[in-house]
Amino acid sequence: MSRDVLISRRSHVLGCVIVAIAVLACSAVPALAFDQVEVLQTVPAQGTVEIKYSNGRTEVSAPLWSGNIPSRVRAVAVSSYSSCYELKFPIQALRPYAEIINARSSLDIDLELWTTNGEKIETEYVYSGTWNPLGGQTMLSWTSCSAWDKPGSYNLIVKTKQTLSTTGLLSSYVSGTQVIPFVVDPPATKASTVECKKGKQIKSFKRAKCPAGWKATS
Repeated sequence: MSRDVLISRRSHVLGCVIVAIAVLACSAVPALAFDQVEVLQTVPAQGTVEIKYSNGRTEVSAPLWSGNIPSRVRAVAVSSYSSCYELKFPIQALRPYAEIINARSSLDIDLELWTTNGEKIETEYVYSGTWNPLGGQTMLSWTSCSAWDKPGSYNLIVKTKQTLSTTGLLSSYVSGTQVIPFVVDPPATKASTVECKKGKQIKSFKRAKCPAGWKATS
């Protein structure tokens, strides 16, 4: 075997080892998880857009999506170190999937959380590629490290946008806006649960430590 071939094979093996180590290192990193936001109240909503004509006439489109939008929420902290929370809720597209992902007729939604004093706190975007390709409900996930644990009264502005045409660089679209009064309640702490053993009995208690006479199973 020539020296050049031997060096080439050694380099290939070394490269494979490096790739394998990198894959193992990445798989060892735990998935990023957030504490949840509890939805306390919702309001039914339908997304429409306004179509304005040159003669001044304005029409409102048929509903493009629908859903029960959260109007009152509460962050549920798992520990005292909790800082980021995830709000999840479903919406349903009312147009064919092929239409809402088409660049010339795409359907997008902007969700903006504003204080009653006029300060924008958070924004979440629902792009055309976010919609469920199977046509069922689409579960939205809105993660924030600065909103869901801040009690107070807010306004949730929901903007529906439908593209009419596009050149690839510039797009023409119509939109519609809804304003939903929104309340964030003080955060709650998730109750701790401990599994305890006493003789042959094993029970779970909603507390941090086992009661007198019981010992933790782990």
